[in-house]
Amino acid sequence: MLRKPDPSALLRVWDLPTRLTHGALVLMVAGALVTASVGADWMDWHMRSGHGVAVLLLFRWVWGFVGGYWSRFTTLMVGPVQWVRYLRDGLPPTVGHNPLGALSVWGLWGLLTLMVLTGWVADDGVAYAGPWVHGVTASFSESTTHWHRHWGQGLLWGWISLHLGAVIYHQHLRHEDLIGPMWHGDKVYAPKLAASVVPSVDNARQRVKAVGWFCLCLLGVVGLVSLGQAGG
Repeated sequence: MLRKPDPSALLRVWDLPTRLTHGALVLMVAGALVTASVGADWMDWHMRSGHGVAVLLLFRWVWGFVGGYWSRFTTLMVGPVQWVRYLRDGLPPTVGHNPLGALSVWGLWGLLTLMVLTGWVADDGVAYAGPWVHGVTASFSESTTHWHRHWGQGLLWGWISLHLGAVIYHQHLRHEDLIGPMWHGDKVYAPKLAASVVPSVDNARQRVKAVGWFCLCLLGVVGLVSLGQAGG
């Protein structure tokens, strides 16, 4: 019979807003990629998925400053020295993101942000025109549309594949559970270690704050999209 972990050994790493944002972002990105692949009839849904990604990304950028401790950007600030040391020395499991995981997160967020911005000025001439397409030149929109549909999507598929591959590697070869904590929020550590590490605040007050920030981000994206459309 499996023993339940000692409650004193559980450490709250990922707060609920971070976990919900992660899950919703997976769904929205998947929706954007699928609708982009099936044809013109689904471009309205592709656009809606892109706007949803924009809201979630904006919230995640904000939450990187005011969210739970391990969701903040200060825990993701690593450089080449840490990457090389991690690969060379095979460091033990980390509390938040390991150095390569942090690099993967920055790359994915950056790429998704670029995909949203290029999508807003894209125009395929048939079924889709981004809300900000009238604010740029036709040549810029044409080149941006080509990048968004080809290079951008290719890079995104590749980055997602690397991200999933890294998760599988850590789950099955390093025996470090990354999926469970992103579902329930907690990692299991020896009681002494858990007591010595800063946990993420994840209480009702924090969640109400997250709802407020999310609503502001939603209004901000709606305002940007509406402003672009009004300018057209």
